[in-house]
Amino acid sequence: VIAIELIKQFNIGTAKQPQNGTIFWQVDNEGKVRTGKIMLYDADTLKRNKNKAFTNNQQGVFIPLVDWVHSRLKKQYPNNEYCLQQCLFGLHQLNAAQKEATIGVVESEKTAVIASIYMPTMIWMATGGAQNLNFSLLQPLRGRKVLLFPDVNQYVIWQRKMEYIQQQAQQHIQQRMDITISDFIERKATKEMKANGADLADILIK
Repeated sequence: VIAIELIKQFNIGTAKQPQNGTIFWQVDNEGKVRTGKIMLYDADTLKRNKNKAFTNNQQGVFIPLVDWVHSRLKKQYPNNEYCLQQCLFGLHQLNAAQKEATIGVVESEKTAVIASIYMPTMIWMATGGAQNLNFSLLQPLRGRKVLLFPDVNQYVIWQRKMEYIQQQAQQHIQQRMDITISDFIERKATKEMKANGADLADILIK
């Protein structure tokens, strides 16, 4: 039951290739679908398949293990003009969320989904990659309390990014955003977890 509710809450889909990959749809706070990120997970470990090789479908076509819906549509409709503008995964929850609710921002889409089970009083969103944290992505969250949860060993990097985001917020919207960063993962992660690049989901499950 919980899994079905999460699928509906986060707009999680399934791609036929590769091997029933998971689609994390990016839907913004206006209900517009930006794109969908397709990834393959191991059902036993819940870890993403990070193999950089390609998987083979029945037709003998090589498909990347991390793919995008807009890329597939571009191949299918090559003359279709499309300009990708990514948004936070889970941003569609913003309008229905209570104003006082804290927005938790993590790197991985999977982590946002898992964190919503363990910490349901927060609204969970994901950048889709450590390098994606920027002002443009967080701008829709202005006026909200935002708490960043960087993956292990990413704390200092995200702290610097946060400071730069505040500078841009001051420049573009003439006010600072209510953004803080949590060192929870750095404090709780074991040496083994740090060596393996753990994230919030790993800590919560542990």
